[in-house]
Amino acid sequence: LDDLHNLVVSLFDLARDLFGRSVSIVTSNTGDYLLVGSINDTDGAFRCGSAYVFHKGEFGWEQQVKLHNPAPAADDNFGNEVSLAVSPDGVEMFGIVGAYRTNDTATDSGSAFIFQHLKTEWPQIAKLTAPNPKASDMFGFSVGIDIASTPRRAIVGAWREDGAAMDTGA
Repeated sequence: LDDLHNLVVSLFDLARDLFGRSVSIVTSNTGDYLLVGSINDTDGAFRCGSAYVFHKGEFGWEQQVKLHNPAPAADDNFGNEVSLAVSPDGVEMFGIVGAYRTNDTATDSGSAFIFQHLKTEWPQIAKLTAPNPKASDMFGFSVGIDIASTPRRAIVGAWREDGAAMDTGA
């Protein structure tokens, strides 16, 4: 991990971007991959957020891609939580990125984005929103993904969702 620490420290002086707010690491048949959230990144809009994918190859850790909300808005907090998953055979890999303050259907209703690893690219394949979104639900505050089971599944938390009572979460 020393080479990863040195890479991150040398390439990013992003304290205000909250680079490293969330991290996830997996090993596939093509090496180790790291997904790092940076919720205050301003690439697209003020504090909209981003997530970085790093691959550890023959020469150490290298940035492979920077992931974004395709429709960024100020304070989306894309990258608040991230998770990677690899198939049992090590061939397929997916990542999920939470953006709990997106305003898709209501203010701060939130969303999560799923990306698929295809060689050196990570196209977005899905955007998830709450089935019954309300303002300030913050869907996407926590995320997880599992592709080892059938069916494949993603889980997304909405910590301020109003279930049985106000802000009980889901």
